[in-house]
Amino acid sequence: MPSLAPVHILDVPRAVAIEFPANVQNIDKAVDLVGGPERIAKSIELEQPLELRFRPQDSLEHPVNSRQSKQQGILLKIDISKRHLDAANGDIQRALELANGDYSCSPSHIIGSTIRFREMSDYQYSTENSSFVSKAKKSIGSGDLEAIKQLQFEAHNSTSGVQNLDLIPPPRFSHIPFPFAYAYKQNPAVLVVDDGSGGSKMINTSAAQRLDSVIISWNDPIPSGPKNKLDPPTGAVEKCVEKLKKAFDERPFYTRHALQLMLTEEDRKVLKFSLPHVVYFYRSGPYRGAYVRYGVDPKSSSEYAKYQTEYFRPFSKEEEIKYKQTFGTNREPGAPPMTVFDGLHLTYPSIQLVDVTDPQILHILNEVSYRDEPTFNDGWYHSRDIGAIRRIVRIKLNAIKEGKQPIDKEVLDEVQLVLEERKHAEQAGEHVPDEEEHQAPQEESDPDYEEADIDGDHLSKAEKNLLNRFQSQGDELGGLFGYVRQQDENAQIGEYSMLGEESSEDDDDDDDE
Repeated sequence: MPSLAPVHILDVPRAVAIEFPANVQNIDKAVDLVGGPERIAKSIELEQPLELRFRPQDSLEHPVNSRQSKQQGILLKIDISKRHLDAANGDIQRALELANGDYSCSPSHIIGSTIRFREMSDYQYSTENSSFVSKAKKSIGSGDLEAIKQLQFEAHNSTSGVQNLDLIPPPRFSHIPFPFAYAYKQNPAVLVVDDGSGGSKMINTSAAQRLDSVIISWNDPIPSGPKNKLDPPTGAVEKCVEKLKKAFDERPFYTRHALQLMLTEEDRKVLKFSLPHVVYFYRSGPYRGAYVRYGVDPKSSSEYAKYQTEYFRPFSKEEEIKYKQTFGTNREPGAPPMTVFDGLHLTYPSIQLVDVTDPQILHILNEVSYRDEPTFNDGWYHSRDIGAIRRIVRIKLNAIKEGKQPIDKEVLDEVQLVLEERKHAEQAGEHVPDEEEHQAPQEESDPDYEEADIDGDHLSKAEKNLLNRFQSQGDELGGLFGYVRQQDENAQIGEYSMLGEESSEDDDDDDDE
């Protein structure tokens, strides 16, 4: 059985320690600042707090109150040569090291309790120049009854015109005596790395990476490359960039969904970081929502007409939420990709005319004549042609949605009526109106790109009038087929609710999965 350590009795006096929150040069002055020897003795006997006053002559000073700790300790007396202290410039720890054991220490006192000043000092207000406080001290403060009787105060019936009301300060300004334990810590996501020049810099590994994307409107100049100098792509981004370059060399226009279908899951995760190296994005006009290879101007030649985009919304908001869970999962084998409209299957709401394989629409596309210059609403096509195409697509999407076959007599009759109206209008040189007064495609924010500033300054007066007119018509059309947009004072173009998608938010979620 192990024996207990020996017990030693310290035959030394007991004392109370005071932790003075200042560098004590004069012990007597320090004692006076806490009330003097009598006040200290009374505080120890009655366990009352001491009051530290740095201006003891000012009775209205806000003192720092103490608290008494019962934690015990031993006060050591250390004897060391003065030459060691002089060599260490008064640094006790350094002097002990220089002494190399040439010193002695012995217990001097047992500290039974410690008086500590841990509160924060309150805000101070000097009353030295206050006439009211001066009168009060000479009369009430002195306790002289005759002086108190002669005390008179200046009466102010109104504060108007009085520059100094000479108000006495409150007993305390701050109600927080102790500092907050903020426990500041460095953000674990922030790392210090080499800046490449011998120095260091801090990076936030969790911060969203800024995308230097190029987003333009219909009337903006065509960019020939990224707007900022991009870092060379590496790793998965480099592989995705190479695939994108090859794809856009074969076809200069793609929609987002078309790109996603041709890329692997690994490529889709880095798609948003790869796109700025290869393409720019149209947010308005007949190519709205399309990625275009740098340097390609769709307004320069009618050969780019087939890459125009069209948007359709065959579902109401409630139907979209219900249908979204199964959209694209129940397509029969042999069905075309979701970006291709063949007149028999539902597609993504974004359709490029080059991806249309429906025979009746192809017949129109093959025999149309193009405009001399493209327009904001219809692009290179005349309104009678593009209007007929839009009506036929809506008719067939509506039939597919309701479970009808596009070859049903009712569907064929509707399509035939549209074709006849277009033919008559073409012969007469007239415009075939879209059955729901087609609304001009509005600006769209690319879900892969950062939010862009849209101020509307790039729009012509005629285009702004169109925007205002279609705003009111869009509110009335609501869930009908056609183009539905949400606009906030021509400053921020809202999200489009797409077939089976929830626009940008869902698309980003798909990329991150």
